[in-house]
Amino acid sequence: KKTTVGPLTWKRQLQIALDIAT
Repeated sequence: KKTTVGPLTWKRQLQIALDIAT
């Protein structure tokens, strides 16, 4: 589901995911 709402949300999630991955 891609929406224009919360563009920073997925970015934040990605940052967190990367933080956990590393």
